Amino acid sequence: GGTSYLNQGHVQGTLVFTINGSNLADRVFPVGSGGTRRVFILRGITANNARVAVECVATDGGTAGAGLSALGETHRWYARVVSGTITSIDSVLVQASMGEGFSATSTAQRRIARSSSLSGVYSDVSFGNGSFFSSFTNAGEVVRSVSGNYNTLGYFATALSSGNFMKTWTGLANTSNWEDAANWTANTLPTCSTDVSLVRPFSTIVIGSNSVCGNLILSGRTVLQVKPGARLTLGCNTGSARQITINGAATRLEVLTGGEVRVQ
Repeated sequence: GGTSYLNQGHVQGTLVFTINGSNLADRVFPVGSGGTRRVFILRGITANNARVAVECVATDGGTAGAGLSALGETHRWYARVVSGTITSIDSVLVQASMGEGFSATSTAQRRIARSSSLSGVYSDVSFGNGSFFSSFTNAGEVVRSVSGNYNTLGYFATALSSGNFMKTWTGLANTSNWEDAANWTANTLPTCSTDVSLVRPFSTIVIGSNSVCGNLILSGRTVLQVKPGARLTLGCNTGSARQITINGAATRLEVLTGGEVRVQ
C-alpha cells in the first residue's frame, strides 16, 4: 500500500502549500538536497487558509537532546507557517533510509527530533517503538512523529537513540574520489570506526590512496574500485571483525593489481 513518489522530482528550495479545512489528508512536500528525492509529510491538518513552507536545510549545528545519541547527517527540514493559522497537525513524517544507519531490528532506534532553531537542541518527538513505516515503499522508509500539536512546526531531523548514523556518499564534490571530503555527508571523510553505506547506481567510486572506514555496505549497482598502490583498511584494531556487505549482482568491489583491502 501507500503512495508512490518514485518518479516524483524534488524541490531543492522552499515549497509552499495553502492548506484550509479540518482533519485534512496527507500534505506531501517533496523537498530534498544534493540531487536526492525526499518527502516531508504533514498529516491530519486543521487550518484556516494557512500558507505552509517546507525546505531542506543544511545539517550544520544542533545537538541531540535527552535520549538521543545522533542527528541525521543527510537532511534537516524547516517547516513554518508563512500566513494564516494552523490549529493542529496530527503528526509529521520524514523520509529516511535504512542505508543511513537505522536498525533493521530495533524500533527504538527510529526517531524524529525537533528544534526551534537549526543550531539548537533537538528533542525526540517520535511515535515511539514501531515508528518506522515502510508503507511508503517507493519513497523509502518513513519515520513518524507522535500525535500532537505541531502548529508552531520548526526544524526536524532524523535521529538515533544510540550509536551513530552511517556515513553516506553524496557526490557533491562532483568527482569519483573517495578522498574528497565534499563527496560525503557532513563534508567529512569516514574514520576507521565509521560505518559506510555506498549507494551510487551505475557509478564507480575510486580509492586512490590509503583510506579507512568501519563496516562497509555496497548496494544499488555501485562499483568501489581500489587502485594500484592504494589501500582500504576496515576497522581500527586487529580483530575488530569488520565486514564488507555487497548487495546485488551488479554491485562490485574491484581491487586492481597492486591495490589492497585489509581488516585491521
